[in-house]
Amino acid sequence: MLSLSLGLVALNHTRLAIVGFLVAVVVFPIALQFPNEPFLQVEVGLLAATSAGAIAQGVLLRIEFARHRAAGRMSSLA
Repeated sequence: MLSLSLGLVALNHTRLAIVGFLVAVVVFPIALQFPNEPFLQVEVGLLAATSAGAIAQGVLLRIEFARHRAAGRMSSLA
């Protein structure tokens, strides 16, 4: 998640980088509601939060990178 956040910050989209962390904060308590052993609940919650946040940031980074390339602000990276 940190690498994806840094990619968004490098494209001057700090607000979008925050979205991934907000998604993680929302998903964590939802994942804690599943009936498991308490230790497993926290592990599942952290895994779900990190995964959801990374997916959200990855999608946003891909969209913003494509916009920057289309606008000619990024060189073509092969």
